[in-house]
Amino acid sequence: MSVLKHLSVQKYKVIIAGDIGVGKTTLVRKYLTGAFKGEYLATIGVEVSTKNLLLEISPIQLQLWDVAGQTAFQRFRKQFFEYARGALLVFDLTSLKTLTNIHHSWIPSIQAIAGGIPFVLVGNKADLRSEIVVKPHDIAKILAKNRRIITYLETSALTGKNVEQTFIDIATRIYSLRPL
Repeated sequence: MSVLKHLSVQKYKVIIAGDIGVGKTTLVRKYLTGAFKGEYLATIGVEVSTKNLLLEISPIQLQLWDVAGQTAFQRFRKQFFEYARGALLVFDLTSLKTLTNIHHSWIPSIQAIAGGIPFVLVGNKADLRSEIVVKPHDIAKILAKNRRIITYLETSALTGKNVEQTFIDIATRIYSLRPL
């Protein structure tokens, strides 16, 4: 009989937040299924999915809360953010405004409800090299002002660049904060 059958599964609620159209849902789908769908459908409210993985020898279940980016859903964010253990803050590398909104809107909103949870800043759409407008110094300013953002990764849901690593990173950071 496997030792793993005797270990309880630790469940971690992870918020995937950012403005509309930055690719949050596409990143989640790429992570869960390995597939890329190019068509755009806005998330209505929140989409919740799960993924099981092992960290060290501990079974983990990530509960992924893909939060709608539209301001019309701001009044529901309290319910979406409550009990979160970590957050992926996704912005579009082809839009400086989406990075600015992470700093001015998303981080304060999440911190007000979920407290000092770990964040990972995710620059998405790295495959659109000729359209990238966000510069390294723009990202460095956000990182310097928000010490809770402990990692920055660039991703591409199209190519799969750093998609799995992003989710493993947030899971590892949450896991490292667990009580012993």
